Amino acid sequence: MQIRDLRFEISIKECSIMKLLNDNIFNNVELPNYNEIDSLKTVAFKISDKTDINYQSLVSGLMSSEVEGDTAVGAGLVITYAFSSKMDKPELFAANFSKEIGWDYPSGQNISTIIAIVLPRGYENTEFVQEIRESVRYKFAKGLFEGNTVDKWSNPNEITELVSSFVSEPDIA
Repeated sequence: MQIRDLRFEISIKECSIMKLLNDNIFNNVELPNYNEIDSLKTVAFKISDKTDINYQSLVSGLMSSEVEGDTAVGAGLVITYAFSSKMDKPELFAANFSKEIGWDYPSGQNISTIIAIVLPRGYENTEFVQEIRESVRYKFAKGLFEGNTVDKWSNPNEITELVSSFVSEPDIA
């Protein structure tokens, strides 16, 4: 399955749109073992390799997001986030895997795609991050996993471009 099209947006006041760029999409990723931990480690490695962000800090951040329940899981997709002092602004990354991964939390679903939001340090307690947490848990999850949208995720042939816009970028000056 190639990542291509689903458009969704979380509105945050006075902000521009953050986009998932083609350079930040990793397709048909192979894993040593198809499980949560190896998938998050591999996504962290891919992001680290592309951005020079410390691999270990990315792994810790992505795992922490999962442990805190700040991820959305369903319809073959996981959305998670981490923080890095090397980032000037929030950036989106996506990876899809050559095989499905059994994701234990929350309901033992199989996933094939992870979307990771990497945010600059200093954003941890901002309204922006709180909005992401609430949106990922409630608004986005509800909107994505209801109705025909689920059918699009379960049929890779109907996905034409994953995530053209996701969250708004804050002005935290």
